Amino acid sequence: MSHDDYRIRARLGILAFLLLLGALAVMGGSRPGEAASASATANPPVPMLDQPGSLVAVAGNLACSPQSPAYNHRKGSAGGCAMERTSDLILAAGDAVDSVLAVGDLQYEHGEWADLQASYDPTWGRLKAKTHPVPGSHEYSIAGAPDYFRYWGERAHPERKSNYSFEVGGWKIYALSSSCSSSSCSPGGDNYEWLKKELAGQSPEQCQLAYWHHPIQSVGQFGENVTMPKMAHLLHDAGVDVIVNAHDHNYQRWARITPESTVDADNGYRFFIVGSGGINHHRFYALDPMRHAGFETGTDKEFGVLFLKLNPSGYAWEFRTTTGRFTDTGRESCRRTPGTPAVPVPTTAAKPVPVGQPIPGNHSNLPFPPAGVAPSAAGETMTTAWLPPARPGTAGAVDLYRVSVFGAEPGHPTEMMPIAQRTVAATSTSVDFDMHGVPGWSLRVSVEARNPDGWGNPSVLSNAVTGPSGGGHTHSTSHDPVPAGWTALPANHQLPPVSTPGPPRHLRTVPGNGSATVSWAAPNVDGGLPITGYAVYANPGGLVASVGVDRTRVQVDSLINDADYTFQVVAINEVGDSAPTNESPVTTPTKDAGQSTAKAPTAPSDVDVQPGNRSATVTWSTPSNDGGAAITSYTVSAQNDPHRVTVDGALASARVDGLAPGKSYRFTVTAKNAAGSSPASAPSAAVTILGPTGTVPTQPAKPVAVAGTNSAAVSWKAPTSDGGSPLTGYVVIMRPSGRSMTVAPTTRQATFSDLAAGTAYRFTVFAVNKAGRSAQSDETQPVVPTAPPRPPGAPWTVVAAAGDGFAKVAWTAPGTDGGAPIVAYTVVAKGSDASARVTRPGVREAVVRGLKNGTTYRFTVIAENRVGLSAPSAPSAPVTPTGGEPDPPMPHMPGPEEAADSVVSWSAAAGSPAAKLSEWVGQSRRHSAAAAAGVTAVILAAAAVYFWRRRRPAD
Repeated sequence: MSHDDYRIRARLGILAFLLLLGALAVMGGSRPGEAASASATANPPVPMLDQPGSLVAVAGNLACSPQSPAYNHRKGSAGGCAMERTSDLILAAGDAVDSVLAVGDLQYEHGEWADLQASYDPTWGRLKAKTHPVPGSHEYSIAGAPDYFRYWGERAHPERKSNYSFEVGGWKIYALSSSCSSSSCSPGGDNYEWLKKELAGQSPEQCQLAYWHHPIQSVGQFGENVTMPKMAHLLHDAGVDVIVNAHDHNYQRWARITPESTVDADNGYRFFIVGSGGINHHRFYALDPMRHAGFETGTDKEFGVLFLKLNPSGYAWEFRTTTGRFTDTGRESCRRTPGTPAVPVPTTAAKPVPVGQPIPGNHSNLPFPPAGVAPSAAGETMTTAWLPPARPGTAGAVDLYRVSVFGAEPGHPTEMMPIAQRTVAATSTSVDFDMHGVPGWSLRVSVEARNPDGWGNPSVLSNAVTGPSGGGHTHSTSHDPVPAGWTALPANHQLPPVSTPGPPRHLRTVPGNGSATVSWAAPNVDGGLPITGYAVYANPGGLVASVGVDRTRVQVDSLINDADYTFQVVAINEVGDSAPTNESPVTTPTKDAGQSTAKAPTAPSDVDVQPGNRSATVTWSTPSNDGGAAITSYTVSAQNDPHRVTVDGALASARVDGLAPGKSYRFTVTAKNAAGSSPASAPSAAVTILGPTGTVPTQPAKPVAVAGTNSAAVSWKAPTSDGGSPLTGYVVIMRPSGRSMTVAPTTRQATFSDLAAGTAYRFTVFAVNKAGRSAQSDETQPVVPTAPPRPPGAPWTVVAAAGDGFAKVAWTAPGTDGGAPIVAYTVVAKGSDASARVTRPGVREAVVRGLKNGTTYRFTVIAENRVGLSAPSAPSAPVTPTGGEPDPPMPHMPGPEEAADSVVSWSAAAGSPAAKLSEWVGQSRRHSAAAAAGVTAVILAAAAVYFWRRRRPAD
């Protein structure tokens, strides 16, 4: 051997050694902020063995319906129906688990008995004897949640109450139902008063935990529950240490926070969302620096269970996933000071400073958002008006407006979803939207302006307009939830920005003896989200009162007589506080001053009525005297009839629905302020309500939906009765989005296109005759459209072995076939014209001939399906064909049964270094991607040395 050969071999040896060190480094490292990658079975079966206390397992959003496409005999898929895998995490710990907290939405879609028996009971039901459940929204999708209470019996409602408490590990635990009304979960309500009584007898030395389903804060799509904030305040003030929710299908850990999401390390509660129990995943939204300041970590891509180790002085936590790719652990003391009593009013205080979510910045060349976007309802028509942008942008005049409508189903005012969009010329500053297809929905609008450089930012979501409930209406097939001239918005269309509310209006103050009564009216603008309450500030004094959205009057006590005060009020929504009102006139309490001098307003006048189709539109003039306090609402009543409607005090008209056609009605109006209600107005003139005669059809039977490529086909049977007149058509409505389609009476099928792949859709059908719409059919089972095929992904690891004028190449299949079977692979020798094509299904190896001996080659592989070609793979390691070289074995890549190990191997000569290393790798069976990469590098290094040594001539 020449000196040059020895020098080359020495360099190759150094290279192999460096590759080995690099592989070991890869195998031993993990990314910052993540647990070291490992399979779930690598964890000890019992979490936190080194921590004292009782072990509790927690999760919600659990078992999917047996009709779900992902059900797979309870085995589920990568994206859903993981209830068996998550419950296995708890069962693996055996008797070490003391209790299981099941945090609502335990069985999809409706918590029905048959589904509970088929899906929940064989999985999480194995833990039933240890489980303490609370209901979620899906339990109550059937009124009263009958099958939930039947399944759980006394475990769900001890003493026949929806809330209950128990003790574990020295902790007091409160199981709460968030499926309650705002009144029930507010002061004076049954749920609130039960919890208040429980907390009143609680020792401040005992650690406490509360759990319920619906969160009041989240970085996902469900963080604005309106029924539980008062309960959360009660728990916070009582010193509760941990609160756990679900509802968002992900895992979130927050710092110690207050119910307003403010970080408070001393007096806050630790907050978790554990909606990762198996149903599917909800993505995280963009973090808002104010609302989400307390969010610390989480995952929206894993299924898992939160384990808590509770002891009398503190707790530890460990979140485990079914894959082991994410974990979260920690511990802390629960010795925090319970909420302190109200602090006396200070002598001086700064005026409130408004805060809120940042609105996207405006580019100088583009138009600013249109101003004053204001929708209003008249019957089934919503008219939205707006003002031109304050600045049209430097690129030129505004030429178009784009109007987008968003809506929330009845009972869920904060869960807005995209509905429809329309573009109008710049000469228009208003547009009509037919609300026929979204009965009872809460609708909001956003408008954008365009100039020659493009579209500017959208306006903040408008105030809400609620469409007629639809009960008793006549519906024409000419109407559609996405009206003519409008385009349906996809379910994943980005929502416009939201902001803080506008300032409250009509601030009034009345001095008393050591007190003052402050009243106001709601803001004109709520910032795109429902107002949740108000805060009252005194100067001097600071914050002196906080009240809910249902109160617009408060008495401020503990003031100093003969001292001068001014007052301001701010409105609050989920984003933050509004700008304050202007300061009130100076108010001076005195010993001789009485309580509030405000009186009920005088009666409204000039009541006028216009009859409509099963409805009436009533208008009136405001009272001549508001009684010294702002009018907060008006109530319109039909005389000698139960029909009535209440509207905001800023309005002077209302629509009354559900009236009988052909019947004569008179209407009266009352006004209300903080002091009470006015007398009724003089009755209107009698009007006769319009409307067709006849009977609507019976409802169609439950339709059937079949998913396609970005589409879904819906079919149904005719109703059993046409109501006595021929059908004029059918209306099919899709959820989410409310998009609809109207079809002829002879057609009993409809195909919806342009649907989002991976999103679940449900459909209902109405039959229509000249008398109106039938009741809606039952919903279809959810269907999930697929994405259209695309070219496959690039093949993965490519290995090659050189022979005499040729090379043998093998590779692993791409991570995705693009939705269509792979029909061929092409192997290309980089830097030459040599290639090979493989068309046999499942074959992932080839021989590339026509290579020059002594020339070094790298090989890439391209996959092909009926749509097109993939990107080239990463190149193989270099190999050099050599004359007289023995025929090398074909490199071997892992088959499907080996793919979980992600280990690359080949048939090496017995006794070679590569063979010994391959044997060691097979025994190790490491599952992590990092370990696989390291082992691959080691094998390639050993192979390089081995094949080089085979070239060495005999000495």
